[in-house]
Amino acid sequence: MKYEHICYGCFTDDGRGDVYSCNIINDSGDNVGYCKYYKPHYHENDVYIEYIYIYPKHRLKGYASHMAKELNTKYRLMWDNRFTIEGRLWYNAIKRRGIITE
Repeated sequence: MKYEHICYGCFTDDGRGDVYSCNIINDSGDNVGYCKYYKPHYHENDVYIEYIYIYPKHRLKGYASHMAKELNTKYRLMWDNRFTIEGRLWYNAIKRRGIITE
C-alpha cells in the first residue's frame, strides 16, 4: 500500500489548520480511493477525518481500514461521529478489532 498525502492549505480564514487529501494506492499501483482530513495547528497530533471514499470495484477489501490505520500510526484520530449506515458499521468494526485507538 502507498499513500499520497497532499496538503491544500488552510481550511479556515484565520489559518487554524490545514486540509489534506490522501490517495490510496494498492500494491498493483491502482488508485483505489482517497481520504479527506483536517489537521488543526493547535493540536499537531490530531487529525479529523471527514471521509474515506473507496471506489466501488475496490470496496470490501480492507483499503479504508488500512487508511485509518496509516493515519492512526502518525496521529490521534478524531471523529465527529457523523457516519453513513455503512460507515458506522465499518467504524464499529475497526474499533472492535483494535485497528484504531481512541
